[in-house]
Amino acid sequence: MTRMKYSKAVKLAILALYKDGHQSVADITAKFSVDIGTIRDWKRRYEVHGEDGLEEALSWKRYPKIQYIQYGGFGKMD
Repeated sequence: MTRMKYSKAVKLAILALYKDGHQSVADITAKFSVDIGTIRDWKRRYEVHGEDGLEEALSWKRYPKIQYIQYGGFGKMD
């Protein structure tokens, strides 16, 4: 299966539907062909980094192990 790429606008629209709760999660995942885990990841990145967190990463970021441990391995580093 190929990896789907979603624009920031589409991600924001999906997150809005997810947050509003007017559609079931099953309906959202079927309509946009996106996994619930992906939506939860977008939600977490949006909460931590705002709209910038939804931008497509152009490269992998690597951090020294001590920094990773200090920040708990979560998306707080930039």
